[in-house]
Amino acid sequence: MTQAILTQKNSIENSPVDWKGMYRLAGGAALAIIAVGLADIIITMFPWGATPDPGAGSVTEWFSLIQDNWFLGLRGLGLLNILSMGLAAPIFLALLAVQRRQGVAFSGLALILVISGATIYVSNNTALSMLTLSKRYLAATSGAERAQLAAAGQMLLSRAEDFTPGAFAGFIFTEIGYLLAALVMLRNGLFGKATGWVGLTGFTLMIISTTWATFVPVFYDATVVMAMVGGLGCVAWFFLVAGRFLRLARDSK
Repeated sequence: MTQAILTQKNSIENSPVDWKGMYRLAGGAALAIIAVGLADIIITMFPWGATPDPGAGSVTEWFSLIQDNWFLGLRGLGLLNILSMGLAAPIFLALLAVQRRQGVAFSGLALILVISGATIYVSNNTALSMLTLSKRYLAATSGAERAQLAAAGQMLLSRAEDFTPGAFAGFIFTEIGYLLAALVMLRNGLFGKATGWVGLTGFTLMIISTTWATFVPVFYDATVVMAMVGGLGCVAWFFLVAGRFLRLARDSK
C-alpha cells in the first residue's frame, strides 16, 4: 500500500501544469463551499433565518418572505445549494486526476453522480422563478390575477421545493457521490484515513437526514439537528480536502 501511495504521489508531482492549476482551483472551491455551508448553518440557527417547513408553507407565505427579504427567500428555496453544487465540479475533476492511478473507476462514478445530481437539482429549482412570480404577485391589480399567479407558484413548489420528493433525486445523487469519494479516500490513503472517515460520517448523516426530512416530515425538527451535525462534518471534510489540494499544487511546482 505504501509503495502504491508513493507511486501515486510521484505521478501527481510530475503531472502537467494544467492539473496543478486544477488542484489550486479545487482547493479554492472547497474553501468557498465551507464559507457557503457555514453561512447556511448560521442563518438556520437564528429566528430571522427561519423559512416554512418543507411542504408546509403556502405560496403566499413564500411570496411574502421573498418580498420582505429576497436573499432569505431564495436561500430557503435552494439558492445556496445551487452555488455549492456548482463549486463541486472542479473538486471532483481534481479528485479524478489525483486518483487516476488508483480508484479511478469509483472516482469517475462519484463525478458522474455529483454532476447528475447537480443537473437535476438546478434544472428543477424554482428559486428564480418564484422571485419573478412574487414581483408579479405584488404588482397584480386584481384578485383573479393574484389567484392565477398563486396557482403558478404552487405548481412550482410542488415540483421541487427543498426536502420534498421533487427535489430528492438531485440531493441524493450528489450526497452519494460525495460519500463514494470519501470511501475512495479510505482505500488509497492519499488524503489520509481521517479525511475519509470524516467524510463518510458527515455525508452518511446528510443522506439519512435528507431522506428523513423528505419522507417523514413530521419529525422535521429532529432532522435539522442531524443535518447540522452532518453539515459540520462535511465542512471539516472540505477543509481537509482543500488543504491537501493546495499542498499538492504547491509540491507540484
